[in-house]
Amino acid sequence: MSEVLEGPLTYEAGIKLVDEQYIQGIRRYLKTRTLDKSHKSYIQCYTMVLRLCDELDKAKELNQYFKQTLCDHIEKHVVPELKSKKEEVLLQAFVKEWKDYTILVHYMRKMFNYLDRYFLKNSSMQSLATSALVFFKETCFNNIQQMLRQALLNQITKDRNSEVVDWDLLKNCITAFVQMGFITADIIGLDGDYVWKGERNLTIYEKSFEEQLITKAKEEYSQKSQGWLCNLNCPEYLKAAEDNLKKEEERANYFLQQETKPKLLSVIQHEIIEKQAQNLVDKDTGCDSMFQHKKLEELALMFRLFKRVESTLKFIIQKMAPYIEGRGEKIVTDEALLKDPNEFTTKLLDLKREMDEMVERSFLNDIRFQKNRDVSFQNFMNKCQFTPQYIAAYCDTEFKKGFKGISEHQINERLDAIIKLFCCLHGRDVFIKAYTKHLSARLLNKSYLSLDAETSMLGKLKVECGHNTVNRISQMFTDMNLSKDLMLEFKQSAGAKQIADQGVDFIAEVLTNGHWPEQPPAACTLPPEMKDVSGRFESFYKHKHQNRHLTWLYQHGSLELKPVFVQGKNYTLVVSCYQSVILFLFNKHQTLSYSQIKEMTQIPEGELNPALIFLCNPKNKVLDKENKKEPKFQPNEKLSVFLGFQNQNLKVNFIPTVTHKKKDAAEIKPTVDTDIENERRNIIDAVVVRIMKARKTEKHNQLLEDVIRQISNFMPQPQMIKQRIESLIEREYLKRDENDRSKYIYLP
Repeated sequence: MSEVLEGPLTYEAGIKLVDEQYIQGIRRYLKTRTLDKSHKSYIQCYTMVLRLCDELDKAKELNQYFKQTLCDHIEKHVVPELKSKKEEVLLQAFVKEWKDYTILVHYMRKMFNYLDRYFLKNSSMQSLATSALVFFKETCFNNIQQMLRQALLNQITKDRNSEVVDWDLLKNCITAFVQMGFITADIIGLDGDYVWKGERNLTIYEKSFEEQLITKAKEEYSQKSQGWLCNLNCPEYLKAAEDNLKKEEERANYFLQQETKPKLLSVIQHEIIEKQAQNLVDKDTGCDSMFQHKKLEELALMFRLFKRVESTLKFIIQKMAPYIEGRGEKIVTDEALLKDPNEFTTKLLDLKREMDEMVERSFLNDIRFQKNRDVSFQNFMNKCQFTPQYIAAYCDTEFKKGFKGISEHQINERLDAIIKLFCCLHGRDVFIKAYTKHLSARLLNKSYLSLDAETSMLGKLKVECGHNTVNRISQMFTDMNLSKDLMLEFKQSAGAKQIADQGVDFIAEVLTNGHWPEQPPAACTLPPEMKDVSGRFESFYKHKHQNRHLTWLYQHGSLELKPVFVQGKNYTLVVSCYQSVILFLFNKHQTLSYSQIKEMTQIPEGELNPALIFLCNPKNKVLDKENKKEPKFQPNEKLSVFLGFQNQNLKVNFIPTVTHKKKDAAEIKPTVDTDIENERRNIIDAVVVRIMKARKTEKHNQLLEDVIRQISNFMPQPQMIKQRIESLIEREYLKRDENDRSKYIYLP
């Protein structure tokens, strides 16, 4: 045919030109993948389409020709290629034919673009691309979609069974299910290829593929989970489940729509996790075994898997609580540990550290596991009545010698560990009481290693308890600072200069009554040398504060003495106040009996004996005991200065050291309990009145709940709260509602 039509323009001649010079070229390209790039031919055919529309008004006929061409292609090429094919071969053929059809539509739409821009748009008809997609769906896809779906599901099953599967093939086929649902469609060039784009509607994809995919997965994983449960131990099951879920996620991310992934995983997770969770934790190799043998990685695997279905985490928690409480109860009921507060607390700290590590490493510090761990510690720790005092005693030992030689960071870590135990106590007020008693002794005896550590602990207690609870401790530190300033002022006084002239360096701490634990002054007769020094300070203080009264607490004093009975070495003896009073007696007496020392010093026997024991210690004695074989002091037993005293150190400490044993806690407990019970009653009274003053009326049960919630330093028992309410009624702070006996009314 010539390049230019001869004679008048007719539809038949024009369409023949387009078919021979353009459409046939596309068909050849689909066979050979070689494209005729003649620009002249394309322009000629495109111009012909325009003329047929404008000059002959054949747009409708051209649109029909477009559809017929596609129909011919489907009938002659697509259907024969797909006919009788199955499984993977069907999928491969479908992908090829769908791609060829897409290319055909692209180039034809390019040629008939005029129809899209004017005729179809003005006639409110579907675009060429949309009508081509609909036509393929109705004439081809609907007839084979069941076979395609079955082939896809079979390929996915093979992939689950570790057989080799072409994921790209699956992706292309599944994408076609999505494309068939486009409401409006277009074809764009992408990476050298042509792809369908359009307004998504997943109805066809969901009904024709997704629903069956999920149903199939449910069936397969139900069977798999049963097989795993029978043939694998717990860790192996968990590993198989996690691996399969990861693979499912990879598949979903690669060839499924994003909306399908959560639906699919939810069904699979229900089958392999939710339905089997209880069976897994109950296995011989399940939670109990993992906890017992410290299999943190296996617990972490179980947690990762169960966290996919949040409701299953309770099965791990239900196993963890008895495990922790069982470990803890062995500590708080161990007779040997109950005799040693330091070892008792060390074991608690070790267990807490171990459980903290487990919760962090295995359970990623999930708040539910943290809470369960803490409740478990509370349950067993508070079964032992000595726990608060023992932890306080442990703190005392740490502050005296445990922090020696370690960094500030390590000290802070140890304090944090102690605070974690403290937070598990129901009787926090008992701890505070005992801790305050030990702290006062450390501050007065200067037996602490680090004042920074002491103040750091105070800050941590403030965070947990509030300022009011630890206010007394804060005031103790304030007193110590004020005493330093006071001593600087005293050093400038005439009395201090007279003391200095005697070669004495005197330091006093003035304590405010009420800031420190109650300590009744102990009777003691001071030697003239000591009485003169203390008297000069008293005169200074009374002159400065005329309305204040000083009471000396000799049990907390200490001195450094220079012995003159030792020749050749310049020793310094560090002794308690009581010990110094004893030693001063031997300036005038070569030998004294125990009874004479007791009578002349008036030191209480409970303080006298420890003072003498350390002075008469055979390994480091400054006094010689008459009856060396008998550890107890007899009334008439003689004591004298040991002239053969020697020590490798020039500064020798004789002050009795405090060791915390069970009897110490047992002895202080009645006093602590009496004081604390009174404090607790006052606190409950204050909380009840505060609540009722704000609300005016309140029901009994609600008032109980609110009181318990607002008190943090101890666990008030309902019976005790009820008693305090009755007391408040008797004292006319409250009254009962006459019409409702379970309701209270505040009396202003």
